[in-house]
Amino acid sequence: MLQHHCSSHKKFKLNFGALRSKEWSDIIRLCIAEFLCTMGLVVIPCAAAIESPDFYIFHLYRFHQALCYGLSYMMTIVIAGHVSGGQCNPSVTICCFIFGLFRIFDVLFYILAQLIGAIFGALVLKIMLPAKIRGNGPALCTPWIPPRSSIIRCLIAELLGTTFFLFVCCAMWDYRNRKWQETAPIKLGLTICGLVLAFGGYSKAHFNPARSMGPAIVNGEMIYLSTLYPRF
Repeated sequence: MLQHHCSSHKKFKLNFGALRSKEWSDIIRLCIAEFLCTMGLVVIPCAAAIESPDFYIFHLYRFHQALCYGLSYMMTIVIAGHVSGGQCNPSVTICCFIFGLFRIFDVLFYILAQLIGAIFGALVLKIMLPAKIRGNGPALCTPWIPPRSSIIRCLIAELLGTTFFLFVCCAMWDYRNRKWQETAPIKLGLTICGLVLAFGGYSKAHFNPARSMGPAIVNGEMIYLSTLYPRF
């Protein structure tokens, strides 16, 4: 999956003028893939909350919420995994750069595409949300602190959840696991399910800066919290 995409990359200094037209077309293709899969990762699980006036994302049963996020992540990896790696997450993209899998040039465009995709996804959700339930409580899918939690618990939960998820990603990128790449969507999707079940009660389990900031920017709510967690 991601190894194939990254194997042809060589790290170099940021130089826009040195890029050939063919490479620009590749970058556009990768950005479109990241845009679409990040938008889907915002729209699909959050849309599961729009069922009735009293059924917000924070009222979902924990298992329901975990299943929605895990299955949507599986779907996005299947769709974009062979194109861009299906990262949908700035944390994963930065992790790729730290381990030498990405150039700084790739990181900038990936994160930009992911943030724009999350914003578009949040706009779609805002259009889908019935007018009679807008304004009742936190906006759909925006970061917020659960009643029995606190900002410290949110930060710890997001830090642990994001760290464990990145551990799984790093294991998937290991050359010793290349022969098991066919099951990567299932493994990563079930990882998300487990992490949401474990940490959802403390922070609502975002684990994704783009996923947090997109709805926060669109709704203008708790933007400071989305920038504090998930930590990279």
